[in-house]
This record gives sequence, structure tokens and C-alpha cells, in this order.
Amino acid sequence: MPQPQASSRVTARSCAVAPEEQAAPPVGGLYRSLWVSLLLTLNPALQFTAFDQARRRLLARRSGGAGKSVELSALDAFLLGAASKALATMLTYPAIRGKVLLQTGRGAPGGGVGETLRAVVLQEGPPGLYRGLPAQLLKTVLVAALQLMVKEKSFGTAYLLVCRVQEARLRGKQRRLNILKDKR
Repeated sequence: MPQPQASSRVTARSCAVAPEEQAAPPVGGLYRSLWVSLLLTLNPALQFTAFDQARRRLLARRSGGAGKSVELSALDAFLLGAASKALATMLTYPAIRGKVLLQTGRGAPGGGVGETLRAVVLQEGPPGLYRGLPAQLLKTVLVAALQLMVKEKSFGTAYLLVCRVQEARLRGKQRRLNILKDKR
């Protein structure tokens, strides 16, 4: 059964712009939420720092200070990844919420992220800064946990592969040296 095609005809009515949208925004308006975007770059930094610190502590505890080599299980990496992403998201969520409110036009009129967050606190109280956090956590934590689990396990495999290749190269080099020594 053929799919109905959407009309590709452009009409003057479909391109009409409201008069208040016709005026060019002031240059400063283009950068209103720049600082919050820069602040949100801390989210992955916080996530990876928390993951790495927790990973180091867990491995140190498991090795018992004996210096023996211990690696994370897939479950450990998954749980540490989930916890680190949850922590990073909870710390940066008010900025995420303020940015979303601004982008959807529900921010403080004529204000930036700071004014929007102040308005949220005045209208909803401090818990309003975290409204929608469970949905954000559900969206991001599972993906981050899976990514860190795969990274942790693939890094170990890649490292082992590089070591094996290096060993094979050294054995090949040693054989060539032995052959040259035998010819003399």
C-alpha cells in the first residue's frame, strides 16, 4: 500500500512570521545561555572523575595493598558508571533545567538562566530546581553505565591484545637474532 506523501508546496501562509519574531534579536541575546552551556561541559568531567576515583578505591581495596593486579568486573563497571553519571547529573541538573526552560520559552521574561532559576525557586521552592530529574536520570544513567562498562572491558581486552602483539614481535626479533648468531 503506497504511503501518503506530505505536500512539499510552500505557501505564504506556511512561512508567515509573527511580527515580534521579525526583529533581529540583540547580539547579547545570542549569548544569554552561553555560560550555562560551558557549565554543562562539567557534567562529563564530573562523571569520569567520580568513576575513576571510585574505580581506584575499589581496586585498591580488592587488591588488599598487595600490589596484585585486579580488574573490574562488568557488573562493577556498570554500577560505578551508573553511580558516577547519577552524581554528575544531580550536581548539574539545575543548570540543565534552566537552559531547557529558556530554550522552550518558559524562562524568565527578558532574563537569562540565573533569573529563570530564581523564578523557579520563588514559584516552586528549591525542589523545583530538580523537577524532571527522575526522567533525566532514566534517560542518561543507563546509557552512561553501559558505555563505561563496555569501555572498561574493551580497554582491558585491547591492552591484552597490544601486550600479546608486543610479545610476538619480541619473540620474532629474538628468533632473528638467534638465526644470525647461528650463521656466524
